[in-house]
Amino acid sequence: MGLLLLLLQQVPAQAPPVNPACERVLPAAVVGRIAGAARVHLVPRDPTKGAGGTCNYALPGDTLLVIIMISRSSHTMRQFAATRASLIGQANQQPVLALGDDAFTYGQYTNNLLARRGNVLVGVTTFLRTVRRPARVLGPRLSRDQLVALAREVLARS
Repeated sequence: MGLLLLLLQQVPAQAPPVNPACERVLPAAVVGRIAGAARVHLVPRDPTKGAGGTCNYALPGDTLLVIIMISRSSHTMRQFAATRASLIGQANQQPVLALGDDAFTYGQYTNNLLARRGNVLVGVTTFLRTVRRPARVLGPRLSRDQLVALAREVLARS
């Protein structure tokens, strides 16, 4: 038993894989083109590092850029309505016209977008640019127009 534990401790933990559907739904090259950034790549889901989306995209050095949440459910309308009515969802809420059946951006820095088309719900969240000294937020890494473009790509492929 002791030998088995010793062997298990020596086996390196494998990183969780990147969701293989992400390259089909939203290729990293498309995210890079929309973001105007080179070498954007997918990273595995790891909520402890902020990569809590269905698809998580990062800049070189694994600096998170944007996460995409995709849900197909009979509860899509309820999820959409609940987010729209929530305290976070109402912060700086702005409708997005001509995107799916309904869509809006929201958040303190308008760095979130939620779109619905039929039973498909797409959430797009970009990370914030910050500085350490003095600690402050410079703004979102992606603009509202870039969030809309990413959501449009996902809805077109979902």
